[in-house]
This record gives sequence, C-alpha cells and structure tokens, in this order.
Amino acid sequence: MSANEGEIDTLIKYLHYLANGKVRIAAQNFLNIRRSKKLSYLQREFEAEKRISMLLLGNVTWKREVLLKLAISYPDLLAPLFVLQNPKSKH
Repeated sequence: MSANEGEIDTLIKYLHYLANGKVRIAAQNFLNIRRSKKLSYLQREFEAEKRISMLLLGNVTWKREVLLKLAISYPDLLAPLFVLQNPKSKH
C-alpha cells in the first residue's frame, strides 16, 4: 500500500512549512537532520515557493523520488506532528 497523490502533496506542503520555519522543530531533531546531511536538501527542495509549485504540479513518480531522499530523516522531520506542546494541559 502506498500514499495517494493527495497525501503526498500534504507531506510536500508540510515540509515546505518546516523548511520556512512555520513549523517549529526541537533542537535535537534539527541536529539529527543536520547530521544526516539532509538539511541542505530540505532547504534546496522545499524552501522556495516556486520550487514547491513545480513539485506539486509534477507527476507522482517525481514527487516520490524527491521525498524518498529524505526517508532517513522522517522520524525527525515528522516529530513536531506528534509532540504535545503543553503536556500539562487537559483537553
């Protein structure tokens, strides 16, 4: 089972927000990404609005190839989605 194009586009948009600082990431996760030598790739591929527009309009095979190059860093890249901002709050 693999992700459909809508799910892939959502991940691309999330990585764009992350690369632009709109999603905050813990210092340790940032260091892990940097150590894995994926930080420059993340910035190059996902920071520029024009690049994201081209990627979103591209075919799904190209999108998967771009995303696959970050595979080793996904635990750190996706960590902000699973960390409670305020663990003391009771919702």
